[in-house]
Amino acid sequence: MNGADQKRSLSLRFASIREVSPQHIMALDGGAYFFGWLVSVLISVAALLAMRPPALS
Repeated sequence: MNGADQKRSLSLRFASIREVSPQHIMALDGGAYFFGWLVSVLISVAALLAMRPPALS
């Protein structure tokens, strides 16, 4: 590390255990995460509805 040999191993902590609730997700970034997710779901539903075969007359 920094040009010197280390006799010990280096362990990194990548994530911490945390309970995530729907309220926590909706509050992320002032609601921007939830808003972006909701818009992407609406776009997906609109795209699926647009792909329906035309109704026969």
